[in-house]
Amino acid sequence: MARGIDSLDAPQADDVGLEGWARLLFDRIDDAIFVHDLEGQILEANPAACHRLGYTREELLRLNTRDIDAPNFASAFTARLHDQLEHGGFRCEGQHRTKDGRILHVDINTSAIDFRGQPAVLAVMRDISDRKRADEAMRASEALYQSLVESLPQNIFRKDREGRITFCNQRYCQSLKRPLLELLGKTDFDLFPAPLAAKYRADDTKVMETGQMLEALEEHKLPTGETLYVHVMKIPLRDHDGNVVGTQGVFWDETARKRAEEALLESERRYRQLTEATIDAIIVADQKGVVALFNPAAERIFGYRAGEVVGQPLQMLMPPKYQQLHREGFARFLNTREARIIGRTVEVEGRRKDGTVFPLEIALSVLQAGGPPGPDGKPAIQFLGAIRDLTERNRIRSMLMQNEKLASIGLLSAGVAHEINNPLAFVGNNLVVLDRDVKSLLKLLDIYQEATAGAGAEALRPAAEWAEDIDLDYLRENLPRMLDRTREGIDRVSRIVQSLRGLARTDTPQAQDTNLADLVDYSLEMIRGRIRRRGVEVVKDLGPDSRLRCVSTQIGQVILNLLVNALQAIETKGQEVGGAITVRTRRQSGEMLIEVSDNGVGIDPVHLPRLFDPFFTTKDVGEGTGLGLSITHNIITGHNGRIEVTSQPHVGSTFRVYIPLHSSRDQG
Repeated sequence: MARGIDSLDAPQADDVGLEGWARLLFDRIDDAIFVHDLEGQILEANPAACHRLGYTREELLRLNTRDIDAPNFASAFTARLHDQLEHGGFRCEGQHRTKDGRILHVDINTSAIDFRGQPAVLAVMRDISDRKRADEAMRASEALYQSLVESLPQNIFRKDREGRITFCNQRYCQSLKRPLLELLGKTDFDLFPAPLAAKYRADDTKVMETGQMLEALEEHKLPTGETLYVHVMKIPLRDHDGNVVGTQGVFWDETARKRAEEALLESERRYRQLTEATIDAIIVADQKGVVALFNPAAERIFGYRAGEVVGQPLQMLMPPKYQQLHREGFARFLNTREARIIGRTVEVEGRRKDGTVFPLEIALSVLQAGGPPGPDGKPAIQFLGAIRDLTERNRIRSMLMQNEKLASIGLLSAGVAHEINNPLAFVGNNLVVLDRDVKSLLKLLDIYQEATAGAGAEALRPAAEWAEDIDLDYLRENLPRMLDRTREGIDRVSRIVQSLRGLARTDTPQAQDTNLADLVDYSLEMIRGRIRRRGVEVVKDLGPDSRLRCVSTQIGQVILNLLVNALQAIETKGQEVGGAITVRTRRQSGEMLIEVSDNGVGIDPVHLPRLFDPFFTTKDVGEGTGLGLSITHNIITGHNGRIEVTSQPHVGSTFRVYIPLHSSRDQG
């Protein structure tokens, strides 16, 4: 500049030289411009400098540069001036302090000039506070990002388009058990088995080609051979222009959760197997009384499929008389948590799908449901019921009670038979003597009458009158017949006593060779009176060899039960007299067949499947207990045999019993 900076005055209209334009630029430029001497005294300042620092031009011209520099920047003035004088120019970043105390970050560019004939410095300062703040924010953001990346428990890595690692955090280094410098630049093929590395590379390629995130739970093989389960998320890595330059991945160890899930699944599998294999019904209900689990045993016992019950109220499995008690007890426990039957085993009744009511035994337990607390703040719970059908147990119990009764009756019968047998023998013996003596007296009477045939009527009058009073002719005619009938009665009582003793033996049941013909005769003798009164014809068709190894008292009871049923079927038919019962025994195919047929009322086909169930009877109340055929069935199966029945309503029934000829039945 020919005229120098000290000649910069406002340009005139006719002043278009270089100096005029310099002054115009000095006044109009947006950057702050100072001129100061070598001591730092401000000699000139443009309007932008005044505006930025908040001083007037006159105020600035009274200040030194150290007055507008921040303290830490002002202290280095001498060093900066030395560099500027040595090199003719200098550039640096510094801090200015405004009149109101604010700090401005500035970019300073200085040059050595002559000002009014003296050496001076021209300093151009650009406000870079916004850029500094942006840089600081960027650095803070970078620091935060770096801190976050390094402190996160997840493994974080970046790869370029060729699959080389360009970044990874410390967690990634720890997982692969290698330092950062050994990982940078490596590919998956350098770190993992080839098949796994190929999969990772294929995943990266897919992410880069589609631009879509990939998320998966996969096995992660460490170089040590250890297997981890990791949750992986990969996204495309882009540059400032949006071009895909690689991938960024995050994964974290899910091994513990995976192992826990597997353990839970295994536990649930074992629990499922246990509940499905147990013979007891297992039913789980929530605290609203809604069924949540219904195992196969429950399906068998109640007759429902699980899908018909799950989600339904428990009351559907209860008879009406228990439903209200259940609601009251359920509500009481939820309110008070005081258990009355929980933790105990109780006997109640259940209701099957077909409506039948049956006895059951239930043990109730309370389970923590694991969900959020209920509206009352108490933990959510579930109820587990282990249920056992008592029908069979009660049947066996009743049968045992009946057997005990029968044993007691047998013991009583045996005792009565023994007591009757002695006086019966005495009466029988006396009857024989009486029969002999009566015959002798009658013979003597005949001789007497012949001897007195010629005697006078007057002498014989007392005898004749006495003979008329006692109806001597009737006595002589009927007395032998009366003695014969009395003897027949005595014989009949003897046979009944023998039958009682045979059928009611009280010794320990033991298999022995038995003549079935004797058992048939004993049984018929017990009901012969009813048979005679009803006029029922009994046909015995017994095989030539009817010997069977069995418990005679039990098989005798079977035959008696079948004969009584046959007689009752005939009586139920309604005809006053008549009817027929056939008893047949045969050896066939290694078995002994005992068959009892009747032409009675028959059996309705709907009743046949339940014919041998305990307490099932088609007889009127008071005429049967429903135990006869059940006991018969158990005795036969106890001999390894079987029983079959065929029947036609209003025509008759046939019961066939098959017992192995070489049965090992032996109780002792």
